[in-house]
Amino acid sequence: MSKKTSLLVLFFSIYCFIYFSITSLIFYISLSLGYDGLGIPFFGGGDDGEFYATQARNIANDQPAILTSIHALVLGYILKSFNSDSIFLMKGFNFLGNILLAYFSLKILKKNVTIPYVFNVSAIILLISLICYPSYLINSTLSIYRDTWICVYYIVSVFAFISLFIQKGKLGNVFTPILLILSMLLLGGYRTYALLSFLIASCIFLFFHRKGKNNSSGVRVILVSLIGFGIIYTFFRNYSIPIVDMSLQDALIYRNAGIELFAGGSQLYISLNQPNFILFLINYSYSVLSNALGPFPWQINGISMILVFISECIPFILICFFLYKKRKSFSATDTLLVIHAVVWFMLIGITNDNIGTAARLRMVGWILLILVAVKHLGISIINKRMK
Repeated sequence: MSKKTSLLVLFFSIYCFIYFSITSLIFYISLSLGYDGLGIPFFGGGDDGEFYATQARNIANDQPAILTSIHALVLGYILKSFNSDSIFLMKGFNFLGNILLAYFSLKILKKNVTIPYVFNVSAIILLISLICYPSYLINSTLSIYRDTWICVYYIVSVFAFISLFIQKGKLGNVFTPILLILSMLLLGGYRTYALLSFLIASCIFLFFHRKGKNNSSGVRVILVSLIGFGIIYTFFRNYSIPIVDMSLQDALIYRNAGIELFAGGSQLYISLNQPNFILFLINYSYSVLSNALGPFPWQINGISMILVFISECIPFILICFFLYKKRKSFSATDTLLVIHAVVWFMLIGITNDNIGTAARLRMVGWILLILVAVKHLGISIINKRMK
């Protein structure tokens, strides 16, 4: 094992140790404070993990349960398999998700970076980025939220897609289609619109990137997307999409209901239910940018928003500028990852009007963009060393 490979193994071990330590620390602090070991109400409000824990225990005890996704079902069968009702066991399952996310992220990076010493540098930066990504760190260790597994299955689906359509491996004809179908089914089970995002982004990539030739220039993709979106908004906004069983109009009504129900706090108050496509597009663009990059300075209304602005908004904007500078050197895999991230941001920009919620929902998109950024950052570092 080379020195750089050993260093990568060390950083992977550090990543696992940090996530396990934080998960365990929160469990024992929560237990001592009387919160059943589930989480700590740092930011006030309820804990969705309480709902998942209750339903999982019902499933483990063969009692009726409310299933909003398959997350509680999976947790319930884990408890049943171990004949336990332990919160720590359920939190440990989420920790397994942390490991799988890092592993498959590294697998994607490995496919996208063919030079070993560049890969090692980029991989170490990736692991550091995942350790230092506040929203992912908090949401994957604080409780037993399903977001960790949504990220995992999305990343696994992207990895399988790359292996099947871009860089076919030795097992591409047998194992990869099975992995892709299984990960997509699980992704849809955890969150239906996550599966919809994956399918839309994958179709866009296949449409613009045919026969190994990159036809997906940014201007062309944006122009075709705007025309298509305009047609849908104008003529098909009441058409119910099978996967999510919801029309665009339903999504807009859902967003407005959220504004009225959770008025105050970190709401954006952006109405997308407009009489024409132009007005919709103006408000929608602002919503997408706010969900992907916010909070912007004028949207800050508390200490927590200041922390998100410093730790996420500023770094994300810098990453966007960096990726824009490197756009001409994008590989097919880079293009795929960027398309998936943009489609993800576009979808959450339709339904979500809350900056706090956006920090949690956008994790999938930013993990994908971080994968592209660390590749090119690794290349830049190696090139500077060689001069």
